[in-house]
Amino acid sequence: MVVSEEKAPSSVTGGGTWRKSYAGGVIHGIAFAVHQALAEPNSVLPAFLAGLTPARWIVGAMTAMLIGGDYLLQFPSAYFLQGVARRKPYLLIAVGIRASAWAVLGALAYGLPSLSPEILLPLFLGLVLLYSLTGGLGAVAFADMVAGAIPANMRGRFYGLRSTLGSLLAFGSGYVVRMVLAPGAHTYPTNYGLLFLLSGLVLYVGVIGFSFMAEESRTVAPRPPFREYLRTAGRLLGSEPRYRGLLFMQLLSGSAMMAIPFYSLYAREQLGLTAAAVGLFVAMQVAGAAASNLIWGAVRDRFGSLVTARAALSLDLVIPLVALGLGQGLPVAFPVVFFLVGAAMGGKKLAFFNCLVDLAPAAQRPTYVGVNGSLSALSLLFPLTGGVLVEVLGYGWTFGLTALMGIIPIVLSLRMRVLKSL
Repeated sequence: MVVSEEKAPSSVTGGGTWRKSYAGGVIHGIAFAVHQALAEPNSVLPAFLAGLTPARWIVGAMTAMLIGGDYLLQFPSAYFLQGVARRKPYLLIAVGIRASAWAVLGALAYGLPSLSPEILLPLFLGLVLLYSLTGGLGAVAFADMVAGAIPANMRGRFYGLRSTLGSLLAFGSGYVVRMVLAPGAHTYPTNYGLLFLLSGLVLYVGVIGFSFMAEESRTVAPRPPFREYLRTAGRLLGSEPRYRGLLFMQLLSGSAMMAIPFYSLYAREQLGLTAAAVGLFVAMQVAGAAASNLIWGAVRDRFGSLVTARAALSLDLVIPLVALGLGQGLPVAFPVVFFLVGAAMGGKKLAFFNCLVDLAPAAQRPTYVGVNGSLSALSLLFPLTGGVLVEVLGYGWTFGLTALMGIIPIVLSLRMRVLKSL
């Protein structure tokens, strides 16, 4: 049984209404980009954790929380939202909680710098998990709202524009990070507390942006029993090979996270770069996203989402090799690694999301998004594996194995049947 959903007449994507939604979504994109730059998961957060504990596997565990928590709630959230006519309020609540998590963490680290690592570390991990879990609810509601409010032929440019404009401001945020973390500017952990507090406050602007987005009218049938909903998801996986192929490709693309959280630690511990270099890493990752996102959007609109995914996955494969090469021969150029990371992550995010939206029928869109998200939670194993590998084998072997793993999703993408819709 599939929950039926009939849309009432709506002008969400007609006339000038979609432009208001377009602007609201872009405002959120800018706010989220700045928020994430100030508390960047691949450079700022590992450096913060390095001051709390020498255990590198905890860095992998933190990254796993950010990935897994975000995905785990997507399937039950999709089940819940199937029976809800208005999904926008839940999106606003989810983003508000996420902003509050960073604001609270920042207030604690900045206002109570004497907190011991034994107290601050579990508080940090708990708030990160809360931030991540509420992202699962927000992701399902956001995907459905965008698909209903933004015309299909504008989505590529929509994501490209919001990412590029956000990246321009987030690039400047990298220099804020650099100044805050510069030697003598602030002591640890107040320096990171200031960054986290600013990050949370900026994300509240994203709540305002979402408040401008229109939501299509719909009537919904009662939810089926959850057991039947699980059977529906199972039938979906069994009957839709394109969807199944997309899931496996997206899941295995997460192998890049075996290495990404550890590039900044490698640069500091093996190459001798200072904590202030973290700000440069943030700026370069943002620059990579900014330089590439309009290109990714144009490629998607012209050649399709699957071609875009293949290009981003190919870039993923070479990044660990570039990191090893620069580390051995030209350490001063190591920030280029983060430029490439930003470009690859932006391309994958745009490509996979649009593949999913292109495949999903409107009535089943929350189910498609929810199943995709919850199964993608398995990718949390990759950063955990990376943390253990760094502890046991070191950075070089970890980066090399990551490059080898990057071959698999590319092969899967080549085996997917190329359809005009993708």
